Amino acid sequence: MTTRGRQTAALFGVLVAIALPKQVPCEIPGDTCEVIRDHRACQPTDVEPLGVYAIEWMLHRDLPIAYSHRVQCP
Repeated sequence: MTTRGRQTAALFGVLVAIALPKQVPCEIPGDTCEVIRDHRACQPTDVEPLGVYAIEWMLHRDLPIAYSHRVQCP
């Protein structure tokens, strides 16, 4: 494999890794929250790219980028 081929493969690998889905409770990493629905404690959850999760973790705020959003109730 040529040097250019290795660089392209490495870049592709990094892009795939930051696009992997990560389930994040409370929409913001490290935050706690509860929503009461039908007398049960529920938790809003985002499924978002790993790269977005890392940025949110560094900034300590929510970015409006997610694959899906739902409320999980036990």
